[in-house]
Amino acid sequence: GSSPAFTLAFEPRSGELEAKQVLKIRITYTALTAGVVDEVLGCKVFGCSLPLGFGLRATAKAAVLAYELLEDGQAPPSALCDPTEVQLPDDVQLPIVPPLPSLDFGDDVPLFERRKMRIAVRNLSAIAASFNFGCSKYPAEPLPPEPQRFANKILDD
Repeated sequence: GSSPAFTLAFEPRSGELEAKQVLKIRITYTALTAGVVDEVLGCKVFGCSLPLGFGLRATAKAAVLAYELLEDGQAPPSALCDPTEVQLPDDVQLPIVPPLPSLDFGDDVPLFERRKMRIAVRNLSAIAASFNFGCSKYPAEPLPPEPQRFANKILDD
């Protein structure tokens, strides 16, 4: 059956194997989530009492992204290598992923005045990664109740 962790495609998917014939079957594995896959799969072969079994092991890794704030006029970081490369070349060191930057627009932002920032996003993995920047509305934390005042005095809790 299908798995939420991966897909497998076989080429050819089915056919007829002649006597003493050797047939190469191409298996395409596509990870759908990051994690370890350790499965036993069965292939039904007509005429065999038991399915032909094989193991599938893989460690799927998520995309590694790095973000950094850019100053006005600062050029974005250069690519680590040609994007058509399947793997990072041996002579290229993967940079350390810094913590996520804080989007600090300052302590004095007048209402209806625009402030802007530039962010560089780098995909440091060999996996294409789609992205979507945006803002989500989160409920505000309620303010603590004000202390009760009695005759110009505040009662402490």
